[in-house]
Amino acid sequence: MDVLREEGVHELKYKPGGRLDMSHGFLHHIRRNQIADDYDKEVKQAKELQRRRHTTTPRRPRRPDMQVYHPRRRPGAGADAEENESGSSTETDASGTELFWLEYEADSGTITSILVHKEDKPEKVVERVAEKNILDAAMRAALKVRIRKEIDKRRDKR
Repeated sequence: MDVLREEGVHELKYKPGGRLDMSHGFLHHIRRNQIADDYDKEVKQAKELQRRRHTTTPRRPRRPDMQVYHPRRRPGAGADAEENESGSSTETDASGTELFWLEYEADSGTITSILVHKEDKPEKVVERVAEKNILDAAMRAALKVRIRKEIDKRRDKR
C-alpha cells in the first residue's frame, strides 16, 4: 500500500482503495511496443506472401534426369556374372535374343529374376524358377502357360 504524508500533519494516511499508482505511464510504453511488434510481424508476413505469389516458377530451375549412355553388351565380351536391371545376379547370359526378364515373387517375398531368351522353351524356364522356389504342379502349369503367352507375344514384335 502506498503511504501518503501530508506536509502539515505528521500522520500517515493510506491511499484510498490500496491500489498501485499507474499514472507514471510505464505500462503504456510496454503496450505501445507490443502493438508495434505485432504490426511489424504482420507486415513481414504480408511481404513474404506477396513475394511468394508473384513467383510462379520454382526458385531454381529443375534439371531433368540426366540420360546416361549404356553401351550394349556383346555376347561373350562381358564379365562372367553380370547384374540384371533389378540388381540381383541370376545366371550368365545365354546365347540368343533377350525377350524379357521374368521376376517371380514367392509367398515369402523373395524375388527370383530370370532372363528369358527367344529360343527358350517355357518348360525350361519353369524348371529354372522351380530350382529356386517351391512350386506345386498347378503353379508350374499356370506359370508355363503364362510364359508361353509372353514369349509368343514378344516373338511377334521382334
